[in-house]
Parts: sequence; structure tokens; C-alpha cells
Amino acid sequence: QRAETLTGLEGMDQNFARGLISLLQLRFLPRAEASDTEQHEQAQQTLYEWFEGGRLSKRELRPFQIFESLNKSNSKRLLVSLIVFLRYLGYQGLILLLDELEIVMAQSASVRNTAYENVRLLIDNAEQAHHLHVFFSIIPDVILSEKGFKSYDALWSRVRAVGEGGQLNYRSIVIDLHRTPLATAELLELGRCLRRLHEIAYRWEAADLVPDTFIEQVCDT
Repeated sequence: QRAETLTGLEGMDQNFARGLISLLQLRFLPRAEASDTEQHEQAQQTLYEWFEGGRLSKRELRPFQIFESLNKSNSKRLLVSLIVFLRYLGYQGLILLLDELEIVMAQSASVRNTAYENVRLLIDNAEQAHHLHVFFSIIPDVILSEKGFKSYDALWSRVRAVGEGGQLNYRSIVIDLHRTPLATAELLELGRCLRRLHEIAYRWEAADLVPDTFIEQVCDT
């Protein structure tokens, strides 16, 4: 019944649904005997590799009734399927955070072009897909340098308007943080969020050593 539900979700790619169903079956269905363990683990590894975008043969995918691997032409469809699945689980959608994009400029031209094409595809998907936000952290050089976005026309055409116009648009493709400063109350809330993330990541009680009064002093400074 759950399998029928997944395959019937609006916007769900059938290959993606069958991959999820196969993972669930491997996870929860009992194995006949101990000798099945190696085959079971290999099947799981194949599915994990498929979800990660690995290039697998039709023979490897046939047992799961998956008939195509992730590629540029179906990437949007599979990304939408991931969002559909997350919303089915009760989440609002998907947020992708990619930091330090400027390191791409130090790579070879072929690596840069591949990275910039991926950025373009994600921007296009974020524009057209509901419940998806993608945030790239960059420095001004990525916009200004000849090895930055300017070097890839398909991407540059989407971001070249940054800084133009007198009014700020918080929903634009590129937002200049120097022109969009946070208010003090927003900085305080950001500080509390960062403190909580640090508590979770490092398993300690940060509020005792980093009280709100300290965060307020940092904001004032």
C-alpha cells in the first residue's frame, strides 16, 4: 500500500519512487537466510550509488525496475521528486546551502565550467520549482573577476543585473548583503540560532558560557 502511495504522488518520477521502494524493502523485509547478507548489502550499495548520481549499467538497475541514471536532462525531474517525497514525510520543502563558491575560480577551466553549469541548473530549478530554495555564499570577486560568473555566459546572463536599480529586492537571484544589513533584533536571533546549532553539533550547554548578554555585546560591537 505504501508503494502504491509513493508511485501515485503528483510529480513523483517513477524511477525515483521505485528506488525508494526498493530501499524500504531492503530495510524492512526479512532475509531468508544469513547467506543473503552479502547480496543484500550489495543491493543497498547499488541503490545508494544511484541516488548519489553514480553511473550504473542497465543490468545493475534492472532488478529495481529503474531504467535511467541521474543526468542533466532528468535532474530537475528527480529533484522535484525528492521535494515531493520530503513533503510527503511532512517537511515544508528543501533548502540547499552551498558555501565558499569562490574556490571554484582557482580550478581549471573545465572544472569551473562544470561547476558554473551546476549553479545555473540549480538557479533555474529554484526559480521554477515550489518548496525549494538554494543559497550560494560568494565574495564580490565571483561577480567581478574574469574567472567568475562572467566566464560562463549561460550563468552570467542570469546574475549580471546584481547591483542595478535603486531598490533592494530580497527575492532577487543575487542579494548584496552589504546593502541588506540585518536589524539588531535579527542579529540577536541569528546569534541564538548559531549558538543552538553549536550546542547540538558539539553536545554541550552553550547558553551558560555564551549568554544572551554576550550576544548583545557582539551585536553592539
